Amino acid sequence: MGAVVKGKRGREVTVDLEHMFDGLAEIIGGQFEHDRAALKGFAVEVATKLNGEAIKLAKAGDHVFTREYIESFDVIDAIDGADAVNSAPWAADLEVGQPPGRRVDYDELHKWVLFKWVARGKCTPDEAGQVTTNIKRKIERQGTEPNFIMRNAMQRAPKFIATAARRALPGRGA
Repeated sequence: MGAVVKGKRGREVTVDLEHMFDGLAEIIGGQFEHDRAALKGFAVEVATKLNGEAIKLAKAGDHVFTREYIESFDVIDAIDGADAVNSAPWAADLEVGQPPGRRVDYDELHKWVLFKWVARGKCTPDEAGQVTTNIKRKIERQGTEPNFIMRNAMQRAPKFIATAARRALPGRGA
């Protein structure tokens, strides 16, 4: 089980949850070993909460084209449970940064400039094309820093796991 961020160019970043489950078997007494449906429901609940936490962090950071990013979150079935996924074309670049030398899509960046710069009065609509070109060149030359939205959301995973375990196994002391 993990959080997966997939980019348009096939780049995929997975934040693994396996290490968070080390003590879970003790808490739940092996119940999930025998009950795949319970495991699936448990995994979906945790992945859904991870997505919610990532959305809160994205909104708070205000460094993304928030609506498109938020609408790109989903929970999908996985062999071992469920994955929290963001399918925005630039989600992987947002999570782990973009190295210098990679081409930046002008049209996608221009939409972001219109939304984040023009709408907030940081530049005029007439200046938006030049601002987009300048930002595009800088990103292609210097790359971008990682934002670690999903990784930071994962810090709350132990709480989500404990809550889901208590709900799945009431009265078991989880």
